[in-house]
Amino acid sequence: MAALFTCPACVRSLKNVLRDRFPASSSSHVSEALAAALGFRTHAALVANQRASQPDWPILLVDDRRFLDRLGQLGDGRVDQAFSFEELDFAAAELIDTGPGYGADIPRLAQAFRNLMVLTVNWGLRQKLFSLKPGDNRWRDDDDRSGRFRFSLPTGEPASGWVADAGRHSLKITAAVNLVGEPKDRPAVLDADKTVKADQAVAVGWLEREKGAWLDASSGMTFSVGKSLAPVLTGLDVTPLGFGDRGWSSPA
Repeated sequence: MAALFTCPACVRSLKNVLRDRFPASSSSHVSEALAAALGFRTHAALVANQRASQPDWPILLVDDRRFLDRLGQLGDGRVDQAFSFEELDFAAAELIDTGPGYGADIPRLAQAFRNLMVLTVNWGLRQKLFSLKPGDNRWRDDDDRSGRFRFSLPTGEPASGWVADAGRHSLKITAAVNLVGEPKDRPAVLDADKTVKADQAVAVGWLEREKGAWLDASSGMTFSVGKSLAPVLTGLDVTPLGFGDRGWSSPA
């Protein structure tokens, strides 16, 4: 799956490429289908979001199935159902690579890790501590190299996240669930200590932002989760806010 920086110019670029790819579809139909692919009910809703968020437009995933389904609803039933945004010229369409895939079968432990990491990155993005654009770090700590934020799981458990500049536009992301009394700065013990209580979890991963936007396994990942929290994390339904979640096989 690809992503798009949703500024008006980038949306126009992608639409122009889609018009060439689907010449039988009208301009208005492509606009509506593209809006659906980005998660909006209508093109008007997409435009309203652009106006409300400028100049800090979000990066959003573009969904192949939603695009094709919306074209079908509009009467364009003869479109190529095998179409994928990933087949387009990324430079011409101004699409963002969301990384390689390792298949759909994810072990349960890896699914719990994936869900916690996606949730942590999502909350960092929502709190505007960083964006998915290269070098766009916004947190403000004493050394200006790392930042901490708090959030909760959808099921209510308290969590903390730490983000640190890892060089070459990538970020090191640390997440901890139900850890009480941890210091303000991300404790070094979280990198290596895999002893957690039944309701706790610690995860360390990396977010690539130079070549695209995805969770990256090349620098190694660690994960430790307690027995009672593991099924909670595995069962979460979390969608990445504009980045890929498939750039890894399983945590160390």
